[in-house]
Amino acid sequence: MTGTDSVMWVSDCRLRVVPGGWDYARAHATAIDAHWLARLQTHPGYFNGVVHVIADGAFASGEAGVFSADLIASDFKSFLYWKERGHPPAGVRDAFGSAILRSAEGHVLLGRQSAGHINAGLAYLPGGFIDDRDVDGDGVVDIGASIVRELAEETLLGPDDVTIVPGFRIVQCGVQIAMAREFRSPQRADDLRARIVKTLEAQQQAELADIVIVRSMDDVARENVPAYAALALSHVFAG
Repeated sequence: MTGTDSVMWVSDCRLRVVPGGWDYARAHATAIDAHWLARLQTHPGYFNGVVHVIADGAFASGEAGVFSADLIASDFKSFLYWKERGHPPAGVRDAFGSAILRSAEGHVLLGRQSAGHINAGLAYLPGGFIDDRDVDGDGVVDIGASIVRELAEETLLGPDDVTIVPGFRIVQCGVQIAMAREFRSPQRADDLRARIVKTLEAQQQAELADIVIVRSMDDVARENVPAYAALALSHVFAG
């Protein structure tokens, strides 16, 4: 994989967590703690959970279309400090799973994140950080299960509601690496959106505020979509 923005199709992702931690977080620990206390004043709902990032350079397409990567464990407050300083060189990439939810017509449904969350206001592919729930006792990460869980948490769509398309799109965009898996619903886009919105309205603290249907890159251009998601969608709509 090169250093330029790209989308690569692979049959599998093989991820593992390696020991050692994040040198950047240790070096900036005092500033990170001060930043975290300040952010809690404006975002009291933030939680300092475990976040896994890809060690820079420790990833490759590998053989037979397999994406392999080593990850290191850190925490959300360190990640947030790094992110809000514009991702300065820190020896890592922001790694996460994403769900490409497609309707019967092939349209893509994005979630608009609610206020108080790290991506508030953005229309993005449902997904999230790789955390301890995704890592087994040997350090192996099940990214497929992580994406299924995130899709269910954000939209309440479970494995019985969608068909999982084999393989992953590996989206490299700047410091971000998204591992995106496609899910197909038998419902048409308008019906699927209405179904998800109804479940969101019943939740007191839903992570998503709305569902956005995108039918083409023209729709993407009209929405507040993060760059990695726009890149992934360009690959989807290109067929």
